[in-house]
Amino acid sequence: MLCAPRCFRYAALCWAVATLDIDPGRVVVTGASAGGALAAAVTLMARDRGGPAISYQALVIPVIDDRCQTASMRQFVEAPLFGAREARLMWDRYLGTHGDRSNTSPYAAPGRAEDLVGLPPTFIQVGGLDPLRDEGIDYAVRLMASGVAVELYCAPGQHHGLAEYVRTMAQASSLYYASVAAAIA
Repeated sequence: MLCAPRCFRYAALCWAVATLDIDPGRVVVTGASAGGALAAAVTLMARDRGGPAISYQALVIPVIDDRCQTASMRQFVEAPLFGAREARLMWDRYLGTHGDRSNTSPYAAPGRAEDLVGLPPTFIQVGGLDPLRDEGIDYAVRLMASGVAVELYCAPGQHHGLAEYVRTMAQASSLYYASVAAAIA
């Protein structure tokens, strides 16, 4: 399994914190869709490898569980833009289609992480009609059960790719930006 996307992102984070004039107490990691998986993976790596310290993570419509077995995956098989079939295809392209994936690293699929203790406060935004909705909600619930402060926002009536829907984007964006701004204030 390739490490490149998440390892490069972690290396970039380490470089930026060590090299640039960044306040180490205000490091925020964020990403949308597959970028949400990368952000969650980098946050897990930073915790497990002893830094840099992440003060906040914001995961917008994150793709974080390769098992694709949630109720929303079964419910939104043919959702516009990105349905359950596309999610499975994406994971097959990323992890490969051959063999047993039960030992998939949580750095590749953060939804598989068993230990979420010690992760930073987290903002998670999901779409109400997104096949990824339940894996995002599950991750939020598991983070909360591990003592992590979580702000969860579910945009009702929205499919994957919230940016495509102008009607509720202003509200969703303002919640996201307010959450990140409060984390670094």
